[in-house]
Amino acid sequence: MGISVSIVGASGYSGGELMRLLSSHKKVDEICGSAQRYAGKKFGEVHKNLKISGVFLSEPKLDADVVFTATPAGVAMEIAKKLDLRKQ
Repeated sequence: MGISVSIVGASGYSGGELMRLLSSHKKVDEICGSAQRYAGKKFGEVHKNLKISGVFLSEPKLDADVVFTATPAGVAMEIAKKLDLRKQ
């Protein structure tokens, strides 16, 4: 059984690269890329150079096994406050 991954800020360069790398990782079962400005758009429409089929950008999903924040530091800190780290 693999893990679920959420990438907050998937519309930027770092978030796009994380999506590219993790979308083909053998231990990742589910990947969610979020970008509030582009929610509902296909990932390939935002990152024309990265072809990941069937992936749409959405609102942030913070209940994944692993959450990456590819956002400015202040935004990342606000997201981190919302994570329930007691699940461990």
